[in-house]
Amino acid sequence: MKRRRRWQGKRHRRKRNNNFVQINHAEAAIARVLKRFRQQGLIKRYLWARKNGELDADGADFLIYLKKEIYDGLSLSLQVKFNTNGDDNYLIQEHLGKHSHVIFIIILRNYDLPRRNREQLYQRLFDLIKNYLV
Repeated sequence: MKRRRRWQGKRHRRKRNNNFVQINHAEAAIARVLKRFRQQGLIKRYLWARKNGELDADGADFLIYLKKEIYDGLSLSLQVKFNTNGDDNYLIQEHLGKHSHVIFIIILRNYDLPRRNREQLYQRLFDLIKNYLV
């Protein structure tokens, strides 16, 4: 009797390291906030770095294109960090040591990710880049 062969294509699997999954959720939360900024007309657009892409290799997760006339054509590089142990300064210094040109860093924790905290996350990101917005 012939055995049926299972489909061997690529499947989306979670990594065993939960931190990897949470980082993707943190970036997705920031992407939702940036989408809202775009809908409100605060920014022109944003690019989300592909994993191991050129932007990711330069140390940025997002590239935010500004809308204000004096900043027209300029962009901000934003790095998203996910922290579970509470030592934010170490994460910042480690990132700035490797990529000193990316100065906009936002650090998220577990309580920042649920839907009920989206307004607080919106406000945190707005406060970080408000001087460059319309």
